[in-house]
Amino acid sequence: MAFYTFLPHRGLMTVKGIDRFNFLQGLISNDMRKVEAGEVVWAALLSPQGKFLHDFFIFSMKDVIYLDCEYDRRDDLLALLLRYKLRAKVTLDTKCILETGVAWGNSVDVALRLPRITNAPSAIQGGFIYRDPRLPAAGLRWALPKDTAKKTLGESGLIASEPQIFDLHRFSLGLPDGSRDMEIEKALLLENGFEELHGIDFQKGCYMGQELTARTHYRALIKKR
Repeated sequence: MAFYTFLPHRGLMTVKGIDRFNFLQGLISNDMRKVEAGEVVWAALLSPQGKFLHDFFIFSMKDVIYLDCEYDRRDDLLALLLRYKLRAKVTLDTKCILETGVAWGNSVDVALRLPRITNAPSAIQGGFIYRDPRLPAAGLRWALPKDTAKKTLGESGLIASEPQIFDLHRFSLGLPDGSRDMEIEKALLLENGFEELHGIDFQKGCYMGQELTARTHYRALIKKR
């Protein structure tokens, strides 16, 4: 069986403008060149001291970059990004009306007709759907219009579930979910599975907070997981 649920604690932010990829490249833990090439990535924004501030899934459709982030902390994320915007030609917006959620279970990608081998987002019924880039078993993530999401997912044969049930699923896989699991300004990425879950690119070059993350990685200084 395959299931779906809304995630009301998650929401979307958009980044537009000609500098959108370069702007985020210098700030986040993953490589925006992957996003520019059409992939979905999971990444984090760190403090200058290398501690966790925000996590998000990032993908690009047409001329817009989407960040699937914590809904109640979108304004804080927006303020942080605006602080580092400087002269970058980008426009940031937290008013995306699409609802976010997840789908998981047996053959869920087949049910939603997602191409079997792809790490790219697909357009679906006025929104988007993509594989969680952390683990195949994590399932799919989606962003759809609220008034049509249940119909779109239900007609694909998925069974409606609850966020708490998905939490049990992600707990079994060791998947963190933002500040629900990682303490703001204290948590380290490498102690929360970001390397194993493909949330860090050690070859991309400098980004904010990179020094502590790289030093911890190359000197094997991880104290806990």
